[in-house]
This record gives sequence, structure tokens and C-alpha cells, in this order.
Amino acid sequence: MNRLYLQRIIALCLVSAFACVSLPASAEGVTLNANDLVPRVELFFSPQTGSFQEGSTFEVPVYINTKGNRINTVELHVRFDPRKLRIVKPSSGTSIIGLWVDAPSYDNERGVLDIAGAIPGGITTDSGLIVTVSFQALTPGEARVSIENSTQILLHDGVGTPVAFDTSRGNYVILAKAPEGPQIFSDSHPFPDRWYNNPNPIFAWSESGGSAGFSYVFDTTPTTMPANTINATGTTIAFRDVQDGVWYFHIKEQRRGVWGSPTAFAAHIDTAPPAEFTPTVGYVGAAVISRYLVSFFTTDNLSGIDHYEVGVIDKTQPTTVSPVFVPAESPYQIPFDESSEKQIIVRAFDKAGNVREASISVKAPFFLFKYLMDNAVVVMGSALILMLLLLLFHYLFGHHIVRRIEYIRALLKRDKEAQERAEKNPVPPSPPPHE
Repeated sequence: MNRLYLQRIIALCLVSAFACVSLPASAEGVTLNANDLVPRVELFFSPQTGSFQEGSTFEVPVYINTKGNRINTVELHVRFDPRKLRIVKPSSGTSIIGLWVDAPSYDNERGVLDIAGAIPGGITTDSGLIVTVSFQALTPGEARVSIENSTQILLHDGVGTPVAFDTSRGNYVILAKAPEGPQIFSDSHPFPDRWYNNPNPIFAWSESGGSAGFSYVFDTTPTTMPANTINATGTTIAFRDVQDGVWYFHIKEQRRGVWGSPTAFAAHIDTAPPAEFTPTVGYVGAAVISRYLVSFFTTDNLSGIDHYEVGVIDKTQPTTVSPVFVPAESPYQIPFDESSEKQIIVRAFDKAGNVREASISVKAPFFLFKYLMDNAVVVMGSALILMLLLLLFHYLFGHHIVRRIEYIRALLKRDKEAQERAEKNPVPPSPPPHE
């Protein structure tokens, strides 16, 4: 670039010499500024201002307005604040530069970008894109981007005359990134979709660096937004004697003066056991073995019924003997034992672990009942056959016998009435016939 610098010095000398030439008398008192005789262009950023969130990436194009001058060479030096910005990449894909003298280079430690290239044939433009720089916002605050005075633009005049340039800085505001919602944990209610019978939930949450505090709400509404007021600075909290229902712990964090998004964690609490119930017992007879048939059912308003368990106690055993409870469904069959009285215990568990227990005592049925139950099919079949026989007998014989009896009674009655009339009105004997 020494050649370009030398050319600029020569051009300035020529302009100065021209300014020293004697002027006609009519021009006495006219003063010329050498800088006004140097061609000028304008370099600018678009946009020159903007607000971007911390951690985001944004593009800053650099344009040139040649103001009617035809240029063919650009040597651009851009400076930026490396504490606020870093270059992700300078894009050279779309540019008025047609021949790159050096590939664009940048140094994020010093905060500089350097490019140099030529425009074959030159160009006259009011908004020619030189380069698009992709910046990443690093930290909150005001970030400035400027074009250094060492930048050079040469005319397309055969000798590469340097031109003066006007420029303005780019001022960009980096906004603090809103912190993400804290991660919430609970040792007392670890799974947000399960029910627990513990009314004393404990919550803990994560903390990011630079946290100023937290705002939390504990209620039964899943969409509550905590207020922008710090009411906690620690990372754990406990609640006592919480009523049954589905509760939500909402929390958000303030960092660098910015409130983050809220996070919610559900706690399902159910301390009430299932509704009271009474089992019922029936008897099922069979050819080989008879059984008790235990039926049971109950409900639970909150978490719902999870399962049932059944245990049987033989009352002839010592009181120290405990039953073994097994999962069961209604109706549940228990083998029949003629020699003992049993106590059947049914436990209903809800999905929070609460339990409701009910029991019923059963004795062996007396002999006739047992016989009838054991031979229920035979007894019922015999009774049905007997009923059919009676109906058939009544249909085949009943109506005919009744009609025959009625007929005989009618004949006897008629003969009796004829005899009574004959006795009351005797018929005289008829005279003998004349010979």
C-alpha cells in the first residue's frame, strides 16, 4: 500500500501548487481550500443503530456512496469493541469488490477487520455493498463500530487518485439476555405427574451466575406468572400442611436487571383414604371344592383407586398370626373350609398410597344349605322337570276330567228331575184295544 500512499501525497502536492498560482485581479480576495478540491465519498453502516439481545447474531453491512465519482480500489479497516462484539464471519459473497487483493481478515482480540480489493472497470454508486459483517453480541451495553482513518478509496482515473471520505459510527445496544427458567427439583414430590400423601412439599431449584434473586408463587393455577418482585434469594423452600389437590410451584429469576421466563412444577397431594365400603360374601358350590366368593368396590375422589389386597384370618388360629395380603380383584374366591370361621380383610389403596380397610366374618353354611349349594344344578334341574310334568298333566288330563264330571252330574240331575215329574203327574193306563 506504499504506492497508494505515495499517490495520495502527489495528488495533494498538485492541488497545493494549483492553489498557489497567481489569480487575475478580478479574483483578488478569493480564498481556496485544498480539501474542497479533493473528491469525496461516503462510507456508512446500515443500520447505524439497533438493539440486539445478548448471545444473538446480527449483520452489519458496510456501504459506499461514491457521490458521482468512479472508484476502483477499496482498502477498508473497521474497528469494533471486542468486549461487546465478536465477528462470526465477514461475508464476501455479495460485494462490489470483484478482485480481492487479500482475503478479509479479522482479529476478535484487537477488534479489527481488514479487507482490500479492486473493482475492475470501476463503479459509480450511491449504495454499493462492500462487505457484510456478522457480529455476535457478547455482553450487555453499548457497542460501537467505526471505520478507521487508515481506510483508502482510489479513483478509477488511471493513476489511482486517493479520495477523501466521510463516515459515521454504528451504535448498537446489547440487551441482557433474559435468563431461562430455573430447573426445579423436589425430594418430597419428585415426579410431577404422580400422587403423594405427603402434605409438606419441598422444592429446590438451580441458580445461574449473577442472579439477583427469585420471584415465586405456590398456588393451584398452572399458568400463574410470578410478580416482578424478589421474594427469595436462596434455592430451596418448604411448605407445610398443604390441602389436598394439584398444586403448582412457579418461579422466575432476575439476572442483570432482567427477569427470565417462569418455570412451573406440579405437586399432586392426596392425604384422604378411599371411601368406606363393606365387602359381601357369597357361596359357590362345585363337585370337587366349594368356595367363598368375596365382592368389594369403593371410590377415591382425588387420585383414584390403584389396587385392592385381600387377607384371610382363620379365627381358630392364635391371635398373633397375621394374614398375608395378596393383590386381588373383585370378585375374589377363597377355598371353603367347614371346620373354621374366617375373617376376610379387604384393603383398598389409592394412587397416593392411602389405604382403607374393611372386613367381614364368614362361617361354613349348615348341611342342608351346603347340600343345596353343592347340588344346585341337579336340584334346579329336578324342580324344572317336575314343574313341566305338572303342567303337562294339567293340560292333558285336567280339562277332560272336569268336563266328564260335569257331564255325569248333568245326566244325574236330568234323570232325577224326570222322576220327580213322573211321581207328581202319573199317566193313566191306556184302554185295551177293541177286537
